[in-house]
Amino acid sequence: MRRPDLTERQDAMEVVQDVAIAPEAVYDAFIGPRLEDWFAARGTLNMRPEPGTPFYFETEFENSRHPHYGRILDLVPGRHIEMTWVTEAGTRGAETVLTISLEPIEAGTRVTLRQQGFLDTETSQRHQDAWPRVLKQMETMLGG
Repeated sequence: MRRPDLTERQDAMEVVQDVAIAPEAVYDAFIGPRLEDWFAARGTLNMRPEPGTPFYFETEFENSRHPHYGRILDLVPGRHIEMTWVTEAGTRGAETVLTISLEPIEAGTRVTLRQQGFLDTETSQRHQDAWPRVLKQMETMLGG
């Protein structure tokens, strides 16, 4: 599968956050139907957890829907997710690469989330600020 060329878009961000959810559950929360339990709007998710497949879902925020598109690049169940991630408002239409690494810890999972390929530093910083809240929302809504 062809990966995005990020050579012209070097801006990236990384968040490391511990969540009180098992690695397998975090994996399922990002790559399967559980995404609609905490992030995607109900009935909008079209995703197969297989490398090479496209996905689509919408989120609802401030009474409007926000489409999210991408492709699954690589999966290691319970350990690693890599996908492209595109949103009009969030990534300003740029195809970024989102990598989520999951490490078991005593209290749950250490999530290392890296997103690269932003158009500019401002967009990268907005994601740097948002992802910790998104991960906390996942932990709260999935019973952590």
